[in-house]
Amino acid sequence: MSTQVNPAKKTSEKTGPPVVVVGVDGSAHNRAAVTWARNESEDLGGRLVLVGATPPRVVPVRGYAMDLPVDFFDNETRDTLERVREELGADEDDVSLLIGSGGTRPVLLRAAKGADVLVVGQRGLGAAKRMVVGSNSISVAGRSSVPVIVVPDAWNPTDRRAAPVVVGLDGSALDDVVLTYGFERAVRLAVPLLAIHSWHLPATYAWSPEDIERWDNEAKQQLESSLTSWREKYPEVEVITLSQDANAAMAILDAAAVAQLVVLGRHTGPHHLGGFHLGSTTRAVLHYAECPVAVIPSPSQYPSADVDELQDDQPEF
Repeated sequence: MSTQVNPAKKTSEKTGPPVVVVGVDGSAHNRAAVTWARNESEDLGGRLVLVGATPPRVVPVRGYAMDLPVDFFDNETRDTLERVREELGADEDDVSLLIGSGGTRPVLLRAAKGADVLVVGQRGLGAAKRMVVGSNSISVAGRSSVPVIVVPDAWNPTDRRAAPVVVGLDGSALDDVVLTYGFERAVRLAVPLLAIHSWHLPATYAWSPEDIERWDNEAKQQLESSLTSWREKYPEVEVITLSQDANAAMAILDAAAVAQLVVLGRHTGPHHLGGFHLGSTTRAVLHYAECPVAVIPSPSQYPSADVDELQDDQPEF
């Protein structure tokens, strides 16, 4: 079933099975994200939606575009989505198609309004990787109203089936939603959870070894204490903690090297320029992580949609 993103319907509370939306461009680089999304929808007993974006609709002034049919890009995108659905061995009863006009980021953000999770690819191209990732994946992850999973193009989930879920904590109120997402996934996959918290000594001229040890012990105790109720709520999950005086992004990336998923929070809302704060730990991890990263937005501090871009559109799946 193909749906055009233009129903102009009011936002309402979503009911029914979970909906997993994945951005599709039909390239080989995109297969890892599509596979991750398909596995997620099957695990959740939900519905998978393949989303394709066409360029903004403009009136050509001259050149070959004058000879193209009005629906040329829609048809081309639909063909791509149907091919990917066929490669998944699915049909329209199993997997929906959604085609939107206006560019990748606006289309994916509109699609996310009717979903439970949004999956996008992260294309790694050597030295240019940071520029490529920053164009759409980070932009969407920084603005979506639902969790966004950014999947590297070379990711193979079979390589780390027993690997832990890593959660990055910063001591803020957002830790609760990050831990909830991380623990529930660890339960579902029957894997350990690794909770990471980084800290820094206050700036001063000098610290004695005893002072450093005291700060280290207090930080570890605080982390353990913050997880006490979570251990009681999820007794079946093995919890590993790591508290250290280190750069937060580097500590998380070190753990990501042996993880199957990293779960991080996002403090900014959809109106924030660039999606993330300058120097954001989550943004830095997205640039370099070689495993999927789940970005969890703040649940209440910000509105659920960028009204300047999304208006009242909400697709129904």
